Amino acid sequence: MKNSSRVKRRTKQQAEGVGNLRVVADWVAENMFAAHRGTFHEGDRLVIFDNGGVRHPLVVHQLELALTWLRKQGYAVQGVGTCSECHTWVAVALGDPEENTSHIDNMLWEIWRKVVGAEKKPDYDWYKAVQYQTALAAIGDAPKMPRSVLNELTKKRA
Repeated sequence: MKNSSRVKRRTKQQAEGVGNLRVVADWVAENMFAAHRGTFHEGDRLVIFDNGGVRHPLVVHQLELALTWLRKQGYAVQGVGTCSECHTWVAVALGDPEENTSHIDNMLWEIWRKVVGAEKKPDYDWYKAVQYQTALAAIGDAPKMPRSVLNELTKKRA
């Protein structure tokens, strides 16, 4: 598919500040799939993710908008990767481990809402509230990221 090759090209181009982000995306897909989208910290790395299916053109557009927003906010995006099944993408940026990331979570939901036209649905606010709580629980209940995956967040590409 045309869009998935664009994501693969972009992933190779942007994964210079970190290791193999497919490993990180696979871990997120396995352990946080119920979250749909969200953020979490691992040390000084901020991991932003979406489980919406990277092969879909709307999700590719969401990813592009999220990366643009992150850069405009001053985040140093270190890389982007997709899981083996292409349903999860992750973006890794440098971030303050103490930072509250709710504004990034809100950005992810607002981008999703606009791209899929959900703002026209009368129950969107209820849906977002339920999904946001589900996401917080899924992220909070996820097991600790194994050292082998953590290493990929800080490893530099050769």
